[in-house]
Amino acid sequence: MFSDIVGYDSLLREDEKKAFDTRKKNLRIHKRLIKNIQRIFEEKGYTAAFEEMAPQLEDFVEKNHIGPIRMAIHYIKSNQPEKALDWIEKGFEIHDSQMIYITTQMYHFDPLFDNPRFIDIAEKMNLPLP
Repeated sequence: MFSDIVGYDSLLREDEKKAFDTRKKNLRIHKRLIKNIQRIFEEKGYTAAFEEMAPQLEDFVEKNHIGPIRMAIHYIKSNQPEKALDWIEKGFEIHDSQMIYITTQMYHFDPLFDNPRFIDIAEKMNLPLP
C-alpha cells in the first residue's frame, strides 16, 4: 500500500521514473514482462511503457481495488483519453469521493477539459469548468 501511495504521488509530481518503477512492483507481473516493459520505458519513454502495462493493469484491477481516478490517471499518462474517460464515468457512477477534483489541475486531466464526455460529467456534478 505504501509503495502505491509513493507511486501515485510520484505520478502526480511527474517523477516518471519513480512512478514507473512503483507501478511495475505493484502489478506483480511476470519477470519477463517486467523486463520487456523496462526496455520499452528506456527506449521509448514513459507513455509507451504505460501503454504496454495497460492490459496487466486491467487484469490486476479485476482482483484488486484501484480507484477509478487512479485508473484514469494511468490512461491519461499513457495517452489514452477515451479509456481515461471510461474510468471517470465509472467514478461518477459509483460516487467516488475523488471525483470532486477532476476539474482541477490536481490529476492532470487537462487534455480532457474540452471533451464533451468530460464536460457532461463536470456539469452533472456542478463542478466549475476550467
